[in-house]
Amino acid sequence: FEERPGSHPFLLKNVRILQSLEELCSAHPLTRPKVILTTMQTLDGGDSRELFMRMCGEPQTLLFLLGLPPSGTFARQLLDDFVIRHATRKEYKVLQHFREPLPEEQLRAYYETKIMELTESGQRVPPELAQFKSEIEELARVKLE
Repeated sequence: FEERPGSHPFLLKNVRILQSLEELCSAHPLTRPKVILTTMQTLDGGDSRELFMRMCGEPQTLLFLLGLPPSGTFARQLLDDFVIRHATRKEYKVLQHFREPLPEEQLRAYYETKIMELTESGQRVPPELAQFKSEIEELARVKLE
């Protein structure tokens, strides 16, 4: 393949890998034609669910499910309704969850509780929490004095 430029089968000049939904929306408006491959086949959460929710109202949107989604998932419900039962339109009530960062006080309280639970149960504190452990121990010493 290297001998003939442009003939490598894995160099796809029209394929772009985007890291986030925001990056996709800024690069290509959702109303423009495109093919989107996502990793979450269940459509139960994450960017694939969010993208589906944004695009499902467009009449020209077509969803391909690669493989049989697990039972009890939103993708399976869509498959059952539109492929098995031949529905043409259906309304769903779905829960939409959003991630929001905790305020610093709540985040610190969460980590304090988690570190205390791990320490009391004799489990090892993960390295990413180790920095908080020393701060918490220092605060505990100051409170005792």
